[in-house]
Amino acid sequence: MNQNIPSVILMCRKNASCQMLKDTVASLPFDTYICSNEQHAFDILEKQSIDIIITEFDLEESSGISFLQAILERSKQNTRIIFGHQANEEIIIKSIIKGTACAYIDDSTKPELLKKKLLDIARIRADMTNQKILEILPGSNEFPIDMSVYEELMEAINDEKPLPDIATIIAKDITLTAKVLQVANSAFFGSFCGTSIEKAIIYMGMNPVKDIVLLHSLSANLQLNSAQNRELESIVRHSIETNYYMHAIAKKSGTCHITTLNSSIGIIHDIGKLVQLVFFPMEFNSITEYRNDNPNTDYYTCELETGNISLKHSEIGAYFLSCWNFNQYSVEAALYHHEPELATDEMRPCIEALFLANTISDIRAGYNLSLEDALARCLHIDMEPSDILTILPPL
Repeated sequence: MNQNIPSVILMCRKNASCQMLKDTVASLPFDTYICSNEQHAFDILEKQSIDIIITEFDLEESSGISFLQAILERSKQNTRIIFGHQANEEIIIKSIIKGTACAYIDDSTKPELLKKKLLDIARIRADMTNQKILEILPGSNEFPIDMSVYEELMEAINDEKPLPDIATIIAKDITLTAKVLQVANSAFFGSFCGTSIEKAIIYMGMNPVKDIVLLHSLSANLQLNSAQNRELESIVRHSIETNYYMHAIAKKSGTCHITTLNSSIGIIHDIGKLVQLVFFPMEFNSITEYRNDNPNTDYYTCELETGNISLKHSEIGAYFLSCWNFNQYSVEAALYHHEPELATDEMRPCIEALFLANTISDIRAGYNLSLEDALARCLHIDMEPSDILTILPPL
């Protein structure tokens, strides 16, 4: 098999209901295996790795979601797509939030648009293929994260559990509890003063709490020295600011609809810096030294200037988010937040909002960047620099 050609399993029923899907996938430059039963798909996975799994929502033996869950238990290295009807969208979105599926394509999508979406997903996978990253595949040198609290929280939210149940999930972790209360009592949220997790959630709203839990999950188990902890604090602060600015820009521009699938992409867009901090200290230190000599130069420019373009934090972050079953919005956010021109058509408006948010956060941190230049690179967001500058800082 040609390793440059994406390998695909297409799971669909035997009847003609998915003929358009079969014909479209067959027309693409993929090595495609069409399966009508789960065992056939599992047998293929036993023999080789598969890049992309596509399944109908309704299958003859089970549902597409349960099939993808079974796939996930066998392999986390593939992109899992559900092809289904809008009537099932709520169930499908919950499966994406849980990480069972990575993306959803409406079965009313026209063949040409479907073809483009699948080619885009294959392109994103190719963009993440970096030999240095592959050398640290999870399992051989696993990044020490624990997503169990975040997953439990998201499941409780999706199941519309009562507030006391949600507060109990957070309260089980003393460090996490302290972080939630610290943020609630900070200048970011103004006048809150208290020690009740329930009241903090009511005061802040659920989305900021989810973001805090997400950041905690990604960084709590890192064994860092004092200098690395200072870097971690800087990354966390920048991520929170960027997510705040992204929401504000999305609201002002009206081009990026914020949903449960993309509301936290600003929080995780720089996760690649954490991986650099842990796994690539030499590269990270060379960037840090350059930044110390050039204090007005942003991280990404320093990365390029020090010759670390072959191991960019954007590629690293996207790769690991994919391994951790984050959805396509999250993967693209990490991969293209400095290169919005490369984002897929569907996700580009929100990637542009993230790109601008990242830029304004860096400008207000003292880095030498131009909002005019950033806006000139946006296709969907038509704003003036003054429009963005009217957004007040979060702190």
